[in-house]
Amino acid sequence: MNNRAGEGITRYLEIALAILSLGYILEFIVLGLVRLTYPYELEWIEGAKIDEMLRILEGLPIYGLPTIHFIPLSYTPLFFYLSASFMRIFGVGFFAPRLISILSTVGSILLIYAIIRKGTRQHLPGIIGAGLFAGCYQFTGTWMDLVKVDSLFLFLVLASVFIGLEPYHRWKFVVSGILFAAAFFTKQVAFPIFLVFAPISLIVTKGKTWLQWLTACVSGIVVFGILEKTSGGWFSYYTIQSILLHPLGSAWWDFWKSIFPKMWPSLIIALIYLSIILANTLIHRKQDYITSWQYLGFTAALIAGSWANSLKIWSYKNTFLPACLSLAILIGLGLQISGNIQNLDGRKLSPYLFLRTGIIILLFIQFFLLFYDPFKLIPTQRERQAAQEIITRLRNLPGEVLVYNHGFVNYLAGKTTYMHSSTLGDIMVGNPAPESETYYRREMASGLLQQALSEQRFDWLVIDTPDASWPPYYIHTSELIEDNGAKYPGREDSMVPKSLLVRNPISRGGSLPLNDSILNALFLEGWGNVEVWGRWAIGDSSTLKVVLEKGPSYTITIVARSFCVQNSPSFQSMQVLWNGNSLGSILFETCEDQSSDFFLRGEMVNKETNKLHFAYERNIGKPSSDSVVDDSNSPSIAFSLIEFSRK
Repeated sequence: MNNRAGEGITRYLEIALAILSLGYILEFIVLGLVRLTYPYELEWIEGAKIDEMLRILEGLPIYGLPTIHFIPLSYTPLFFYLSASFMRIFGVGFFAPRLISILSTVGSILLIYAIIRKGTRQHLPGIIGAGLFAGCYQFTGTWMDLVKVDSLFLFLVLASVFIGLEPYHRWKFVVSGILFAAAFFTKQVAFPIFLVFAPISLIVTKGKTWLQWLTACVSGIVVFGILEKTSGGWFSYYTIQSILLHPLGSAWWDFWKSIFPKMWPSLIIALIYLSIILANTLIHRKQDYITSWQYLGFTAALIAGSWANSLKIWSYKNTFLPACLSLAILIGLGLQISGNIQNLDGRKLSPYLFLRTGIIILLFIQFFLLFYDPFKLIPTQRERQAAQEIITRLRNLPGEVLVYNHGFVNYLAGKTTYMHSSTLGDIMVGNPAPESETYYRREMASGLLQQALSEQRFDWLVIDTPDASWPPYYIHTSELIEDNGAKYPGREDSMVPKSLLVRNPISRGGSLPLNDSILNALFLEGWGNVEVWGRWAIGDSSTLKVVLEKGPSYTITIVARSFCVQNSPSFQSMQVLWNGNSLGSILFETCEDQSSDFFLRGEMVNKETNKLHFAYERNIGKPSSDSVVDDSNSPSIAFSLIEFSRK
């Protein structure tokens, strides 16, 4: 086969790749539009971001003293303010910020095409590179269309670089620098990208881009100073200091272990491109490769930012986004340059046709590795039903409700909004130096929830952990709703909170509401149905779960009576045991209520669950009721009062 025939075949293969790329781009756009109007969370922190935007709409600052109602997320503010502005047009909800993310991703796709088109002067490599980025949608956690800062951040970084490329003009450098600063005020990952890319850019252009980076620094410092001043120092605490305290969540090689199985063809092409640019620069020593080295510097900075972000605790697949963007640009540039290699005599060499074909084959493999089922990313009726049931249940709960892991649902249910677990988690991780300003701020923020819990400020808590309690102040009562198996689209984690916790009425002592069915979870075994006056125990023993504040001693007052047949007690006594230790007993000589007090020493109280056990001794030879057939289900002792008094 001659070179011309081979070039014709590779051309057709490139066209096939471009069609495949357009398919991935179209698939993302369709999925984004379908998911755009879904009125509930597609990911568990989306709602917390809406809560932050609502605060902006209310005219309140987002960086300031933390309160039980609000602690900001650890992001810089541009995305939130822009989304709040869109909400004024489109209404409160997920639509406006998701629209920003979708538009930003489409903008990034166009900029990838434009950057590659500028570097190669051809359309197909640009389309293929843009399609690769769109194809990474599922691999990067479906972040591209969510209420997340990432898509806008990447668009601003790309726009900055595209505008700052040749030909050089001062106004372009100023605009480029401002856009880079805007990227930082969207997501802080712009800073490590700046640290890598700015020096490379200055070196390869012999300082021609100085105005671009000076503008980025000056505008960034000015805006940072304003935010720091107006927030009383809280801006830097939330967005910088608390993040720097985060421990590493993974080893340095974990990033590569995660990205390599999915993206190895693109990584190989990136290395080929680097090798070709390096070889051509050393052999020809032409200025033609200055722009190529800028591309390499930028893409290396993206990978470095992606890698650095993946090292922190609680990182997710979205950390791959900058790396995927980098590889999308490199494969487009690498595809084209492999077809333009010349020897020193200027003659095309046949072996490089095989190289180009090899790159095309690698790209087909890459697109195959990125294949995903789009239908799994669309919320089903099951997810909608679960979300609606959650909101209805919250609306029907009387009093104040803290939904610890899900934002915006309180707003939808007409309830007061409180802090989100993710914001508190970002603050509580790490160990600042004692007595430092950072330590003081962390203690102020981290103590808010514990204080609210100890004061029992909420009537209910909703958390994701099954059968959980937050002793001694809140106890598990039931599931919030029946779990129908609903999961966030494209994820394995359930979207249904698992536990409804109720305020513990006896955490510091008090009378246990025996006739309240909400507390049924405390009555472990040997209990009948709720009565107006209290509860019947059934069988020969009963066990009650008790959660008390540890430390003080208590007096337990019990008022009970035996089940009677023909005005004669069926039980002669009841032994009372606390965690297996006998506290005493009650004798039943009549059918009237018997009241007895039992002393409980403080050291006998466990920090979490205690068991109050009652064992009943029957009267031998007493008449029995013909209606009582099954002793294990027959009434034994009627409890009208169980009260705990602190000493």
